[in-house]
Amino acid sequence: MVRVNLAFIAVGVAAVLGFGVGRRSWNATTIGMLLALAAFVIGVLAGFVFGLPRTVQGERPKDDMGNSPSYLANTNLEQISDWLTKIIVGVGLVEAGSFATWFGRFSMNIGPTLADGTVGVVTAGAVLAYFAPLGFLSGYLWARTFLVVTLKEFDQLPPNSVAGPLLDLNGRLLETVQRLSRERAAADVRAGKGVLRSREQIVEYLDPVPTVVHTLGELWCAIEEILTLLIEPLSPEDRTTEDMAKILHRRGVLDDEMIDNLTSLHQASQSVASGATLSDDDATTVRQSGPALLQALARLRSYAPALFEKHVIGQLDRLINEGCRITYGTIPRQLFTGEEGGNAGSVEADATLEQDERALFVEVRAQVRNDGRPLEETLEWLARIPHQVPVLLVFLGDETTTPSVSEVILSDPTRLEAVLYSRLAGLDVLGWDAEYESFLDRVRAMLAHVDPADE
Repeated sequence: MVRVNLAFIAVGVAAVLGFGVGRRSWNATTIGMLLALAAFVIGVLAGFVFGLPRTVQGERPKDDMGNSPSYLANTNLEQISDWLTKIIVGVGLVEAGSFATWFGRFSMNIGPTLADGTVGVVTAGAVLAYFAPLGFLSGYLWARTFLVVTLKEFDQLPPNSVAGPLLDLNGRLLETVQRLSRERAAADVRAGKGVLRSREQIVEYLDPVPTVVHTLGELWCAIEEILTLLIEPLSPEDRTTEDMAKILHRRGVLDDEMIDNLTSLHQASQSVASGATLSDDDATTVRQSGPALLQALARLRSYAPALFEKHVIGQLDRLINEGCRITYGTIPRQLFTGEEGGNAGSVEADATLEQDERALFVEVRAQVRNDGRPLEETLEWLARIPHQVPVLLVFLGDETTTPSVSEVILSDPTRLEAVLYSRLAGLDVLGWDAEYESFLDRVRAMLAHVDPADE
């Protein structure tokens, strides 16, 4: 159709040039070309208005690949043609006479500049009648074809804007899980020799994840659902995706690169929701690799407690330069006295810190328990460790989810005798998500036998 349109334009231009050459008048040639150009431009503008593509509003129809077009062809011309048909039936005869009068007067005014007499009038009318509809058709076709393609290319996200972050995030998640598994396997052999131990048990969660993903929007919705599970025991209510990502970053579950990849995917999903489109390669990657990413992220939930514990204990490395000795795992025998000596060699703490003949146990409790007795194991552990050494318990959560000191001690009244009241002065509880910035200061204060509340 475009070629036919160009052919008609060429024929019209040739006719105007032929008229001027035949008259041997540059004046007639120039005026004829200007008249043709003016009629053509007016027609193009009218055709552009009728053919201008409209942005899809509301629910977007999907094609066979699950993609939603951002633009649809404008059907105003069809509607207007229907309206015009009805109008012409009623008032066409009257208005047609007025239009014919205007067209005739315009042709008679322009005609003498092309040629004398009737020849000039007819030529002017022919140029108008030919190039105005031709311009309308050209503008309409350009808006319906090339403009739609141009707008789609403008709205399309850059290539690899989704595939790169998606594949990189998937690879990093798998690498993290594999690395932690290797470290845990080597920890028993290399305890205290550079490998940070993680005593948290790996609990396999079998959360169902989508096995088929059609669009980036579906993928991101599934990612958000998994993130809400990863931030437990915190509630996802009133938390944005950025908030949840920051929480997991502070816990050591996600590193900087993973956060960057999640941010890129989030921004891309927002752009698509606003009308942008993905390149073919990105859309294919979403469909083919999206389910694998969801499975890797869901699997991370099983390893999140161990990653959190490792991250917290790793923060203690900064105290080594301050003359602090750190033992991971089994509590040193010299810290046990009297009847407690029977537990020597069998009781572990995530970290035992010793400095200037003072000691401190740091214990991380990362498992989210839903069995109604979330503090049972903590209470048993407190009863077995040396009572003269202060303890810093680190829990997941904030002030709304972290138990207080009294709750830890009084959670099982039948064991109050086993957990000495004297430990109240040497027991502190820290909710990591709300108090992570004060962690090392609390450790230093307890090592110095200073009540953090008095600082």
